[in-house]
Amino acid sequence: MPGSTSASGIARSRSMASTGSAKRKCTLPIAQTAELTDTVPLKDFTDLKATCDRMAKQIEELVKIISNLMPGAVSPVLASVGSSSPNSPHPQIRTSHDLVREAASMMKKSKRAVIELLPDSPDNTEQDVVDTEKIKSLATKYNLPLPTAVFRHKCNSKIRPLKIEFDNSTSRDLFIRGFNKFIKTAEFASLARKPRCRRDLTLNELAILRTSRETIYKTNKEAGKSVLILNDIFVKENPAPRPFL
Repeated sequence: MPGSTSASGIARSRSMASTGSAKRKCTLPIAQTAELTDTVPLKDFTDLKATCDRMAKQIEELVKIISNLMPGAVSPVLASVGSSSPNSPHPQIRTSHDLVREAASMMKKSKRAVIELLPDSPDNTEQDVVDTEKIKSLATKYNLPLPTAVFRHKCNSKIRPLKIEFDNSTSRDLFIRGFNKFIKTAEFASLARKPRCRRDLTLNELAILRTSRETIYKTNKEAGKSVLILNDIFVKENPAPRPFL
């Protein structure tokens, strides 16, 4: 019948269009694509595919930016499929808003230094003011970049980490090198445990740092000399070992 022939022709045309479009834009097998287009309108399917491709490209570009700002940091894409806890078998899926918040946090960290073991008085309500004056005075004395903000990390530790923010990552890096090379020995010679300065880290990086420090301490103690040293957050062989004290 003319009507059935027309309908059949339209169906075949749809099938051919679906298969051709799938070959051009989708990596799914033809059979699976046919199943999709039977239940999802072709236009909606292709629009969704285009949106996913665009988002994937934007996320890839964002990861590159974050990697340049913070070498060694965990990318938000990898974090998005990570577990909600170390022992959880169920992955925690993060939304685009989560990725944006994480990216913003990492960008802030890229301009922030942290000083550990700097003498602290947690009960002093003016401790941040005292710290700010101290750090700015040291930065001026040693010709280092001035910070834009200085504050203690909120925690229950007796000596809270001191966080120091700068205008950019270059200023932060200059301050970290200057502090560790000159300030910590010259200004805190009387302290048994000298303050040390590092970049602000993610939780994953902090875990790596703790493991590296434990490995270095145990190995050097057994060897009786500093055969290993810390390079950022990773273990490195010391080319000039000294007696381990």
